[in-house]
Amino acid sequence: MTIKDVNIISKSFKYLIDNLHIRSSVSRNIFLMQKFNTDKVNINESLNKIEFILSKIKEDKSIINKISLKFLKLRDIKGTIKNLSDNRVLDDIELFEIKSFAILATEINELCNSANIDIFDIPSLKKVVEILDPDGSNIPMFYVYDSYSEELANVRKQIKDATKDKNKNLEEELRYKADEIEDEIRAKLSNKLSKYVNDIKTSFINIINLDITIAKANQAYELNLCKPIISDDNNDVAEYKQMFNPVIAENLQKNAQKYQPIDITLTNSPCVITGANMSGKTVVLKTIGLIQYLTQFGMYVPAKYAKVVLVDE
Repeated sequence: MTIKDVNIISKSFKYLIDNLHIRSSVSRNIFLMQKFNTDKVNINESLNKIEFILSKIKEDKSIINKISLKFLKLRDIKGTIKNLSDNRVLDDIELFEIKSFAILATEINELCNSANIDIFDIPSLKKVVEILDPDGSNIPMFYVYDSYSEELANVRKQIKDATKDKNKNLEEELRYKADEIEDEIRAKLSNKLSKYVNDIKTSFINIINLDITIAKANQAYELNLCKPIISDDNNDVAEYKQMFNPVIAENLQKNAQKYQPIDITLTNSPCVITGANMSGKTVVLKTIGLIQYLTQFGMYVPAKYAKVVLVDE
């Protein structure tokens, strides 16, 4: 089961996911395909990273906002990275994608370093930028620059002269020669970039992870969610204090009403919840299910305290 599947069957879960402000579409797509997690170590690692970012938000939200805005520029370059991994010669669009990403990764890296955010490894891609930006413009565009080849620069100058003199035969011959030189340059650039493909791939994956983690931390901050404690024993009790349903709580708040938080402890023995019709029994069960899902997808939960026992499905 993935987040996308739960999104379909649970309104409360869908509400939280829809209001999770992941900035990049590629990050959101990867997040939605995340699988239901039963690995306690892995879940705790995700929760600890949210806790770290949450501490940074409380310390200085502006720096987190600056980093978060950078994710809006993140594009899906998985295909280009694969082509580079397969030692293919990249075309101008793919070289543009690598250059733009390398510039973006460098900017994100510098912001993270300034705020001492080191929960994800984002290798420096300054060498990649230098390869694709010989003129040092630091502009996210790609062109086979004259700087790459003195011969190419001379041929291009000759093309201008031939065009000016309306010598079409010479112009066509020179353009063919320029194309050959440009193809050679693309091949050389692709070969140079292949040495950094692992760094590019790691940066891409971890910038996506950072985007998702910051979104989770921001939601935890805005909705006052808590970090769930995962039980060491599958036979242990599950305990929830001041648990609330975020959808109902928001609807009540709109009508100037207050949600009544709930405390409940569940053991291995059967638990019977009683009460009058429309008193909230079903809401309690759905909220417990919501907390279970959120925990096992590595997210904070709607409660003051939550001790959760992991389940296989």
